[in-house]
Amino acid sequence: MRLYFHLISGTDVIFDKDGLEVTSLDDVRETITADIEELIGEFPADQRRGWRLEVTDESGTVYFSVPLNGPE
Repeated sequence: MRLYFHLISGTDVIFDKDGLEVTSLDDVRETITADIEELIGEFPADQRRGWRLEVTDESGTVYFSVPLNGPE
């Protein structure tokens, strides 16, 4: 299955146009943990407040959403 990883905040959206071919949602959850920690480390809390990573399929079905607020 191909999943897409969009960054969303209110009306602002950074679309993942390419997506990633994955074998299961469990694999995705494990894999993106490090990516999310990296994003949280790169941007101060005030810049990521309200942003979330939304994982969808090609039809737009949201499988899960992870807030990027992290530890404040």
